[in-house]
Amino acid sequence: MSVAAQRGTATARPRTIAHRGASALAPENTFASFATAIELGVEWVETDVRMTRDGHLVCIHDATLDRTTNGTGPVNEMDLADIRQLDAGSWFDRSGAKLPWDLIRFRVLTLTEVLDLTRGRATLVLHLKSPELYPGLEQRILDDLQRSGVLDGDGDVLLESFSVGSMRLLALLAPRIPRIQLVMPGSDALSDSALDKIAGYAQGIGPCQTTVTAERVAAAHVRGLQVTPWTVNARKDMERLIQAGVDGIITDNPVELSVVRERAARA
Repeated sequence: MSVAAQRGTATARPRTIAHRGASALAPENTFASFATAIELGVEWVETDVRMTRDGHLVCIHDATLDRTTNGTGPVNEMDLADIRQLDAGSWFDRSGAKLPWDLIRFRVLTLTEVLDLTRGRATLVLHLKSPELYPGLEQRILDDLQRSGVLDGDGDVLLESFSVGSMRLLALLAPRIPRIQLVMPGSDALSDSALDKIAGYAQGIGPCQTTVTAERVAAAHVRGLQVTPWTVNARKDMERLIQAGVDGIITDNPVELSVVRERAARA
């Protein structure tokens, strides 16, 4: 199944992909962030997946707990029970104003919890973070997807990673779940040869926004690849990428992108 067959294809392009949820509006990768994105009508919601010491999948961006929680140390050196005790966002608004969420909305979530929240409401884009740190991460994710009933390629989930090895493995293990190959900026990131290789095992490509041009988007489309650049927060960059014909935009601020999309649709 192609990425084009996913939820949201009938809406105005490009699709909005809420980066770690609506992370400009609420603490990243928390219930508050995901719920805010869904309430805003976002088509796709992105999250990061790592594995704890005792083999549980949690949604957190960094390899360590230090930046986004009041804990310290590597995620893979902590058990889930300990991570669940941490505060992952009450610090978000330092103005002293009362936050519009209960503190329970700020804990680190498991993948299953995020799947339960997004299923039927938004397509969940799962970013496999540093799979080399978590042996067996790919199969563990597929196990959780199967238990949650979203392993049949029904549009509820996409998989993405910078790891070519992980993307190729998932193409073999779960061919019906669409895959987006993330790529770092570089002179050859969107070259014809790179696009040819990616088209052999993925349905989309996620480049750094600075490397995207209309010519390279067209080259990806010729190969059946959709283009979803990251991470785009400035209005002028959103406008440029819409003009270039991208299929989705990964952003921390889905409200800003909504404004730009509506304006582009009226133009």
